Amino acid sequence: MWTGRAPDLAITAPCAMTASHLVAAALCDRHGVFTTAQLRQAGISARQEKYAVERGMWSRVVIGAYVMGNRPVSLAQRAAAAAAITSGVVSHLTAATLHGLADDDGLTHVTVARKERALQPGLTVHHLTLGAGDVVEVAGIRVTSRQRSVVDCLAVLDFDAAMTLAREATFRRIIDADTVRRAAAQRFRWHGTPQLRIIARLLAEPGRSASEHLAHRILRKGGFTGWVVNVVVHDDLGSIGEVDILFETAKLVVEIDGRDVHSQPEVFQRDRAKQNRLMRAGYTVLRFTWDDLTQRPDTVIATIRSLLPNESARIGHDRSEEGWWRAREA
Repeated sequence: MWTGRAPDLAITAPCAMTASHLVAAALCDRHGVFTTAQLRQAGISARQEKYAVERGMWSRVVIGAYVMGNRPVSLAQRAAAAAAITSGVVSHLTAATLHGLADDDGLTHVTVARKERALQPGLTVHHLTLGAGDVVEVAGIRVTSRQRSVVDCLAVLDFDAAMTLAREATFRRIIDADTVRRAAAQRFRWHGTPQLRIIARLLAEPGRSASEHLAHRILRKGGFTGWVVNVVVHDDLGSIGEVDILFETAKLVVEIDGRDVHSQPEVFQRDRAKQNRLMRAGYTVLRFTWDDLTQRPDTVIATIRSLLPNESARIGHDRSEEGWWRAREA
């Protein structure tokens, strides 16, 4: 009869491990995760635990948490294990991924109230204050809310990745400029607060698409300066219209076709009429698609550079969205 405690290893190993395995199976949460602390409470010794792991009966998710069998560990299992062993809340990019807002970075992020260091690989512990409305449940795991997850990510991601996430979250009405501005005000002297202020101001500017932002990122990585964005160009008949990117000295215009460029015929026709006027006024016009920006960024850089005299690419200041706002912040 089962007594609630695993047999001692003095009996045959197969019998002992059968009992240990049954105990572990009973301890599993909905994601199949169980912890060392639970094993000890159930009477499973460290020696039995080690035996099961060495023989592939249990797979370690993080130190102190396991799943049954020897198979790849899912994101949900990593999140459940991290929350269980730290008594924290899954947060940052891990939470954003569980909410369907970002891609998994391979780390497991968790926020805890008390100060402690992450002493094992793959687990990143953050020490932040969470409000009552900042915590929700996703698939039985305590995680930060969609809005809180996005704001936390915006503070710690590199600027380009943060802006991409910010625009996606804005499009899905999870955040807006005021949301980020309030978060920055509440996080006085927190890590990442200056970046939140910059992002809040950029989100308040209308008309910036994800494709335009990606183009700005590519230009910065290509080392180009002397370009301005969203500027109105004129000819002898008056205003031609606003162009996405302009190298003024070289009279080079770069236009970005977004992912939905062909969805509105009237917009397509207007852009072509504007291009004809620009060319008649002596401008060189380059057009790049979303696929160009995402799949062939090196070709984009090389094409622009081939049409720029060296001095044209160096004259002026970086007036891209990040460069302009960082100059103002200074």
